[in-house]
Amino acid sequence: MGLLFLISGYFTAVAFARKGAAGFLRERFRRIGIPLAFFVLTMNLVISYAIYGGEVSFGEYLLRPWRWEWQIMYAHLWFVGHLLVYAVLYALWKTIFKADGPPGGSGTPGRSGTPGRSGTPGHGAILLYVLVLGIVTYFVRRRYPIDRWVVWLVPVELAHFPQYVSLFVLGTLAWRGDWFSKIPAAAGRAWLAVGLAAAGLLYVYGALRLKPSIPAFTAMGGPGWRSLVQSCLEAFLVAGLSIGLLVWLRERFNRPNRLMAAMSADSYFVYIIHLYLVIALQAALHTVPLPPFVKFLLVTVSGVLICFSLSHLVRKLPFTRGIL
Repeated sequence: MGLLFLISGYFTAVAFARKGAAGFLRERFRRIGIPLAFFVLTMNLVISYAIYGGEVSFGEYLLRPWRWEWQIMYAHLWFVGHLLVYAVLYALWKTIFKADGPPGGSGTPGRSGTPGRSGTPGHGAILLYVLVLGIVTYFVRRRYPIDRWVVWLVPVELAHFPQYVSLFVLGTLAWRGDWFSKIPAAAGRAWLAVGLAAAGLLYVYGALRLKPSIPAFTAMGGPGWRSLVQSCLEAFLVAGLSIGLLVWLRERFNRPNRLMAAMSADSYFVYIIHLYLVIALQAALHTVPLPPFVKFLLVTVSGVLICFSLSHLVRKLPFTRGIL
């Protein structure tokens, strides 16, 4: 999710620079606000009622918005809700402080040199960010462990909130400095290795935690060194994989491709609808006598095909133009 917030911050800055404050906000409310309101107040409202509202009629439930389960109401669309809030705050910041300025040049994908010399953050700056993020995350998790949510206009999992907000801000700075084009390939490979190593450590020690004979090395939150280790490993993971994957994809796949262009255009609506379709496919296969891995493959392949096909068809409807 951190990488998605980083990319979202980048394209938020791009859109604001192209459209200006008024045009940017109109486009954000049209493309984010309308789909968000529609799915939250239709499908997700029905799901919330089915789970929590059984003691009253649906009509009575509708009249009690203070009793609605907003985490269920937003479901996976909490991410979209965050982007709308961040877009408004970004527009306010740019308008009030006139924080304008062109990006740092078009640039070409860097293939040599070191970060910092090309106008990108150096290894030291990245390491400092990782350590600060890990420590801040640890202190937040002393009170708010992983998977504890609060509602501040939109649902917020505070355990990962420092990561999401900081990466969104860094994404806006990445546009101004043209970092995604300038990060050297060697630096990308180095941080990808760091991210993979951190992911491996999190997986190994998470598995060890399940064995009662081995003291837990990581923790979901609360005070203590185990929670600090978890927070710092996650910070290394998100920084390493974010930098490494962006550079790797830039070097390997940054070329014209009709299929990828079409899938990219359909991906927003796929994100909105995928949860409902994947759960339906899982339910359909629940009692089928097949090995779990085979079911996983069937749901994955059929889910991708159905989601992108449906998105492609829906986006051709006249009333979806300019929204999806």
